[in-house]
Amino acid sequence: MDLLSPIRNWFSGMANQETMLSVLKLLGIIGWILFAIAAAVWFLHTLRRKRQSSPPALRKASIPEVEKNSLKKGDPTQEPDLARQRLAQFLGGRDADLEKKVAALTAADAEARAILEKERGLVRAKLADLDDALGEQKANLLTVARALDGFREDFYPEQLEKARSELAQGETGTAEFLLRQVLAEGTPRAAEASYYLGILAENQIDYLWALQYFYYAAQLQPDNPTYLSAAGEIAYTLGHYREAENLIKSVLKIRSQLLGSEHPEVAQILNNLGVICHTQGKSEMAEALYQWALEIDQNALGPDHPKVAIYLENFAALLQEQGRAAEAGLMEARVRAIREKREEPGAEKTEAAAAAPADAGMPADADEVIELPEAVKEARSRRQKK
Repeated sequence: MDLLSPIRNWFSGMANQETMLSVLKLLGIIGWILFAIAAAVWFLHTLRRKRQSSPPALRKASIPEVEKNSLKKGDPTQEPDLARQRLAQFLGGRDADLEKKVAALTAADAEARAILEKERGLVRAKLADLDDALGEQKANLLTVARALDGFREDFYPEQLEKARSELAQGETGTAEFLLRQVLAEGTPRAAEASYYLGILAENQIDYLWALQYFYYAAQLQPDNPTYLSAAGEIAYTLGHYREAENLIKSVLKIRSQLLGSEHPEVAQILNNLGVICHTQGKSEMAEALYQWALEIDQNALGPDHPKVAIYLENFAALLQEQGRAAEAGLMEARVRAIREKREEPGAEKTEAAAAAPADAGMPADADEVIELPEAVKEARSRRQKK
């Protein structure tokens, strides 16, 4: 009989227990490590969705300051003279930059030269009326600042607050960064982000980028008349008249279906299309469209409405170009009478508000040119028979 056998067995059991405990401890450590890795992955995923709280400014913007209290109640307003001075500095710098770009072009860059010259003309027009330009800048920045509320699920509140605060100071870097992130990820709000990026680009007199952003928004949502109109306005501004003409057809079709053929907004679109045709020298088409817009608004708003005066003014300009001075004079007299009665300031010629790819042939009949819905054609026929 081995007297030491119980002792050896006891020690052997202890060793097995210690081994088991060691294995359990090792498994526990591995479990905690896996849990920590999973938690880190979840945190990084969440952080990526919310993005970093201090994004860099991707565009150096020196847009003039706008009134802070236009974005937040209680904030002090900027001095108007200071805001005008900053705007003048920005526009002057932009004009000098465009001048350098034009000088660097060769004779083969005729199209690029024409676009840059148009931008220079627009810059100088803003310099000539700083108060109006400042109001436009302020309205654009305020529009974007308010729109950022719609992206609350995409960013931290402090990110959006920073972007709004910068916009109140005329800086667009953070707002652009956030909107570009939405655009890059292709979320359901990508079209909206592209549209507001277009507004910011337009605000900085960068019309080529603005046109690209507006076009992309319209491509993502081809039935959105706001995006189509924005693209068309810039296309018209840059002299892409055929593109503007086609996009406004799309806007007209959508709006007439939504609002009805007798709605004043349909008249506005018809007038805008008339302006595009007028600019291209399509006089007969422009005359038909101006007359059509007038009929709608005179019936819907009354003969002395300010919009009627705008359409009459456009129509009179066309008649003067055709040598029909007597008819134009009667319309001009009506314009003066309406504005005197309403005490309205002089109105600028309403320009186009829509655009798209050019088509080949342009039929002579105005209805066919703008590809109107049947309901609009029938309404016009009824008015002509009266």
